[in-house]
Amino acid sequence: MTASVREFRPGDNAQFLDLVRDLQAFEIEIHDRMMPVDDIGEWYIARLLQRCVSDRGFLRVAENGDDLLAYAAVFTAVAHAEIDEVPYTYGEIS
Repeated sequence: MTASVREFRPGDNAQFLDLVRDLQAFEIEIHDRMMPVDDIGEWYIARLLQRCVSDRGFLRVAENGDDLLAYAAVFTAVAHAEIDEVPYTYGEIS
């Protein structure tokens, strides 16, 4: 199998949501706080893309031919501020 990594494209939505729902189903077995799989929809992609703007991030997918295999969201400037701490930023891979 030869996989390649590329930027997320709007035409990826259906397969992307399948990947997210598969991961959600796995995580539900571990964490009882996870949202039901059927509740994951287009809004999820919109929120990720919004975070890419606000937290200077990007969304990548791995593919083999026409099939999406995996995804990663990378945020390079996540702001953190607590009332008793000096504000700081950090990176996050999701």
